[in-house]
Amino acid sequence: MDKIIAVVSHFHPVLVHLPIGILLLAAGFEWVGQYSRYAALRQSVLFTLWAGTLAALFSCLTGWLLATSGDFEGVALERHRWLGIGIGTVSLLACILPAWRRILLGITAILLLFTGYFGISLTHGENFLMQPSDENTNTIEQSTDRETASLLPDTPITPAATITLEKLRKSGIAVWPVAQNSNYIAVNFVNAPQPPDSVITWLVSLAPQVITLNLSGVQLSDIAWKGIGSMTQVAQLYLRKSNITDTLLTLLAPLSRLQSVNAGQTRVSATGIQLLAASLPALRQVYLFDTEISRADYIRLQKNFPNIRIDTGRYVVPMLASDTSRLKFIK
Repeated sequence: MDKIIAVVSHFHPVLVHLPIGILLLAAGFEWVGQYSRYAALRQSVLFTLWAGTLAALFSCLTGWLLATSGDFEGVALERHRWLGIGIGTVSLLACILPAWRRILLGITAILLLFTGYFGISLTHGENFLMQPSDENTNTIEQSTDRETASLLPDTPITPAATITLEKLRKSGIAVWPVAQNSNYIAVNFVNAPQPPDSVITWLVSLAPQVITLNLSGVQLSDIAWKGIGSMTQVAQLYLRKSNITDTLLTLLAPLSRLQSVNAGQTRVSATGIQLLAASLPALRQVYLFDTEISRADYIRLQKNFPNIRIDTGRYVVPMLASDTSRLKFIK
């Protein structure tokens, strides 16, 4: 029975898109159909509305089952759950109360927007929609993930404790193997922006397995940062928009295998990066977009560490002779 429930619940990501499109279409037919030119569209409203309502009810059912898996938790889950149920209820009322249909469809459209927002927050992180400027950085991080296989240690390792992995996942932390048939893992705190120290303790217990660690947007205590500094197998570390500072950077000095670090949009300065780079012999890439690093600091750091690519993101494209244009006036 549990297997059947698991299979049915996994249809939620497929079904959830149907009520969004169908109910918005029904609302559009209803509102546009009030004009005489498009009055014929109102003949399709009831059929479209019933189709969208049934799709919404099935989405609610599969979503509820998926939530019981334990893979998702938190405020975003509860808001997404009850807003989704609200959509099914309001759209059903719109089917059976034609006098209130136009208003109820308007409410449905608003609920769809908020439900979709919290659904995206569960799968892509809380700030996914509000920070489109991060697209380039995310692309860099995703492309880097494909290269992690080359960062694996030669020493084989036993699998991580299943119970610890489940604890992390239930706390909103994504965990996956960095390569096929590998026990080394990547960890992303995408849905855990302020994890308690106990979560970091669980993570530290997996230190021998963790190769890639993404703490973008995460706020940790000093004790937790000290724990991160003990994870000596980490080769890729993402700290973008975290609360990392120059002082906390010194706690990462034991990460002898660290090859790439993204500290963009943080309060780190040239002093902290200088100390970090000097203590990490394997370091090859440092991303410092929108930090306290000045142009003069960048030049000095690049001179002191010629083997490290220091990327501030402030690119200047030179003007070429072929880029110029000639204006000709028509006589």
